[in-house]
Amino acid sequence: MHCKSLHAWLAGLALALTVGPAQAAGSRLDNANAHLVKAHALLKAAAYGGEAHQAASHRERAIRLIEQAEREIARAKQAADASGVQPSRRLHPEAAPRLR
Repeated sequence: MHCKSLHAWLAGLALALTVGPAQAAGSRLDNANAHLVKAHALLKAAAYGGEAHQAASHRERAIRLIEQAEREIARAKQAADASGVQPSRRLHPEAAPRLR
């Protein structure tokens, strides 16, 4: 995955999460987190010894952003659990950004 497309995917995920826990709770948050775990693993596996410094720094920044998104998802789940709000049916899985 190119750094630009990863940044766009993360931006879309962040936007989806800012809509509020009512629309992104429960299994949708678990699904989003699962995609982040996969992206994290793929970025770690993409490292190689001959990697250019600029490429390595972009990849490392993407990893840090994913880790930040994982923390935000955990916070969103806590907030949704504390409020007892059920997920909205308006947010369709097809509308969520996809990891390619």
